[in-house]
Amino acid sequence: MRFEEEIGLLEALAIMYPNSKRNTLRRMLTEGRVKVDGNTLHKAKEIVPKGSEVTVSNKASAREETPSPKQKKKPMRIKLLYEDEHIIVVNK
Repeated sequence: MRFEEEIGLLEALAIMYPNSKRNTLRRMLTEGRVKVDGNTLHKAKEIVPKGSEVTVSNKASAREETPSPKQKKKPMRIKLLYEDEHIIVVNK
């Protein structure tokens, strides 16, 4: 679908798929199914420039073409409250 004015990518998908939930639209993005002028985009807050064409491919072809971005692992922060030779107390 071609958009004749500047619009956010998530809003563009909502116009294309009015019966879909936002989570479904976001999943399309993370799966690499959404292309703007042939370029795969993963971020919902991207701006679709005026006159650009947004296309959505099926799941199978999207998996082959572009793997989804890997999520960053958050380091676990543990605070040591007390320690002696028999006991360790931590706040996780």
